[in-house]
Amino acid sequence: VHVRARLDVTIRVKDAMLLLDKAGLLTFAQGQPELQEPHGSVFSDLSAAARPPSELEDTRPATAPIAELQGLKDFVGHPSPSPFSSLGENQRRVLSPEELHEAVGPPRVWGCEPAADAAALEEFLRGDFRADYLAVLRIITEVLRPEMSARICWNLGTNSLDEHVALLDFLETELTFIEFQRLLLRFAEHSSRQAAATSCIPSSCCLENFLKNVFMPALEKPYLHPAPLSSGEATGEDVAEAAEVAKEPVNDGFWRGFCDEEELELALTDTPRATPDGYLDEVGAW
Repeated sequence: VHVRARLDVTIRVKDAMLLLDKAGLLTFAQGQPELQEPHGSVFSDLSAAARPPSELEDTRPATAPIAELQGLKDFVGHPSPSPFSSLGENQRRVLSPEELHEAVGPPRVWGCEPAADAAALEEFLRGDFRADYLAVLRIITEVLRPEMSARICWNLGTNSLDEHVALLDFLETELTFIEFQRLLLRFAEHSSRQAAATSCIPSSCCLENFLKNVFMPALEKPYLHPAPLSSGEATGEDVAEAAEVAKEPVNDGFWRGFCDEEELELALTDTPRATPDGYLDEVGAW
């Protein structure tokens, strides 16, 4: 589509959320707030903090036109130099992956020592990288002013004069490629917050780690949240001992069809007999 007279690649909000849902990274809230207030704002906290348009007009800073450009008018019409204009032709050449690997060494994913990469990766991937759909909507609307975000409601009311937008209509709006990149960045920060807090990975590496180890694999196989470690989880030695016990043959005892009186009485007390209501009458009538 054309955005501000330029061709840009866009994606609808609902398609972006559908992508996260199919990747297994989107969860849904337990409650149903739309049933409580069908015409209320999706972000009720922003609605309470929103101010009427009349107050916003008064708070806008006053602007005054520039009387003259003075020395700046000499630069009008001259294009700005590019970052590579001062470099020679040989320095502008893009390095190949092999040359880059030879120049700077192998790429590092983690922000810690190489020996701790495996442990940091395992600890990082134990976190839950899923996010609630309301949190994703809040991330998308962060570029809007709180007054504009508060106008997104679950459903439109009967008053047509209200400048509100239904949630289904908002899902049909489009995000530019830059906004979609921002969504991935903020989603990685939001979902990696718990994992980064419990691991030695710096926050500056969360985006790269999230994209490489969580998001990209989830596009091929949906993400499955690993089961949390219980407090009484068995250690490696306990697991080895349990495996050895499991390998021992089990002597099955076969019932010969007869029981001792003590065993029979015990079985009767454990499983008392019960007859359906009206069973004797049905047998007599038959």
